[in-house]
Amino acid sequence: MADGMEEAILEATKEDLRKVKELLAQSGTTKHELTMALGFLYQSAKAAVDVAELRGERLEALD
Repeated sequence: MADGMEEAILEATKEDLRKVKELLAQSGTTKHELTMALGFLYQSAKAAVDVAELRGERLEALD
């Protein structure tokens, strides 16, 4: 179950990255849009780090 949840988090992070890349490629992107995108990226990056840490803990437990 944890693996499925972690995969969903990582997929959401990839989707956020894709959206931000598209936003950056557009001309006329507003400061507000960039600020919002930065907030989403922060949350996604934090979640991805949490996944990596949890996976590391599980791997350490196997030793």
